[in-house]
Amino acid sequence: MMALSETWEKLCKDLKIPCGAVFEVIKERYGEAHRFYHGIAHVESLLKLLHDDFPTLGKDRAAIELALWFHDIVFDPHARDNEEKSVELMRSVIGKTLAPALERKVEDFILATKHDGPVTDPDAQLVVDIDLSTLGAPPEDFQRYSESIRKEYFWKPEAEYRQGRKATLLRFLNQSPLYHHLPLRHRFEAPAKRNLTEALAELRDVP
Repeated sequence: MMALSETWEKLCKDLKIPCGAVFEVIKERYGEAHRFYHGIAHVESLLKLLHDDFPTLGKDRAAIELALWFHDIVFDPHARDNEEKSVELMRSVIGKTLAPALERKVEDFILATKHDGPVTDPDAQLVVDIDLSTLGAPPEDFQRYSESIRKEYFWKPEAEYRQGRKATLLRFLNQSPLYHHLPLRHRFEAPAKRNLTEALAELRDVP
């Protein structure tokens, strides 16, 4: 958590936004007991990917990073408006310290992680690509991801869960290309399509 807090402090200084108090909100929200995948480790892995693996991609790197910090800060597995609520919470904790144009940009990037339609802004595409990097993880990591998602939706009957999960995975499988930016496409596209295909086969095989 120390390295993550230092990453947050650097972003705060760059954007001149509140630091310590907001980080406490971030830790509290991402530390909620019902999160098995959408927790702080998820955010940390995405930020690491942005900084360490793709350090030259994206035009407005600060906006991209801020969107990754907040894109899942509200997560209620029963709700369909988590991204909208995440935008609202970002507004409330950061207040008026962001320039209006930057605030709108970050909001758009967060809403793009709903993954429910085409994304045309290259920086928003990068946020989406990084958020979907888990789909192209090694098979054992993808399996852990799938198990964590099921835990977050433990309350859904198995047949209902499988139906919804199949629809989600099939939507990603049919998206071609899945990743907008070439470096992420080269790294994650083939493994993601393999993982999605195998996961769908397993879901169909379960009685």
